[in-house]
Amino acid sequence: MEHITRRLYTCRINSKPFILLGFVIILMVSCEALESGPDTLDGVWRCQEESQVFGFQAYDVNVSYLPTDSTIIRMSNFYNLGAGKVVQAQVDLWDITIPAQTVEGLVFNGTGTLSGNLKTINLSYTVFDGQSTDVVSATFSR
Repeated sequence: MEHITRRLYTCRINSKPFILLGFVIILMVSCEALESGPDTLDGVWRCQEESQVFGFQAYDVNVSYLPTDSTIIRMSNFYNLGAGKVVQAQVDLWDITIPAQTVEGLVFNGTGTLSGNLKTINLSYTVFDGQSTDVVSATFSR
């Protein structure tokens, strides 16, 4: 009887590493799902926009995160202003808000959405130059 008890005990000890391994795998898969958050917006996006003032334009926009706040994106070359000219936006899950801000003497304000697969950003925004307002519809894709 002692021999059988010892063998069962040995089997229980050997099963613990497999249970632990299974738990670690589940944890890793769960963490990967959480990593598909806003940090994946970093990079170069192709912007295609329709402006009341400039008509259709297509150009690249570099998107990065504010180093101190991962809910704020920085869009360089927004409105085709040129590299280093940055408009910031707040990201809240799938919603994007461009709060009123002045860049190069232009006041930007707007809203947008982020697609579930993180491959498309749709924005509607206005640009006020002090005299008139340009209404813009833009799609960023990658």
